[in-house]
Amino acid sequence: SVVLQQAAFNINVQVSPSDTPNPLQAKMSVKASTALATIPQVTLMQVGADSTVTITLSYDAGSDAYLGDLALVDGLPPESLLMVEAVDLLSNTVHSPTSFRLGTVIPDAYQDFYSSDGQAWLFIPANTLEGDGQIILQLQSLESPPPENLALISGPYALHASPTLTEVDLNPDFS
Repeated sequence: SVVLQQAAFNINVQVSPSDTPNPLQAKMSVKASTALATIPQVTLMQVGADSTVTITLSYDAGSDAYLGDLALVDGLPPESLLMVEAVDLLSNTVHSPTSFRLGTVIPDAYQDFYSSDGQAWLFIPANTLEGDGQIILQLQSLESPPPENLALISGPYALHASPTLTEVDLNPDFS
């Protein structure tokens, strides 16, 4: 029989577009709810790729997170699965799979963006954003477990956008 039990600690994995408008690059952060014994191990599995890629993380004291850069393979779908493995000081191991889809914004086009699980949808009307950049609509983990006798079916979701994208002022003040 299979016995499900809560993980010994929580891992929060966030993927966001890189600071430069590159449709094949993203950055990630990994935060744990407790001190870790080692740097988390991360494996990237891009849809359609022949092999996996190991992502190198480094600790950033300012954000109290482990940070790393991702590079996707050109010509393949910009959708991937990250498998994060972390070990705490008590030798408890937690695995956290996180999927994401990197979408490129075309400012003068109407666009639909979906989360990698297909459950969340974002519509961006034409000419409401300007600049070059990407968007990631990512499924997130909860910071704490849901209340007793309740279960989370899907979500929450986080929206991450390139810092090069800006909202167009649709109500300019001409006074």
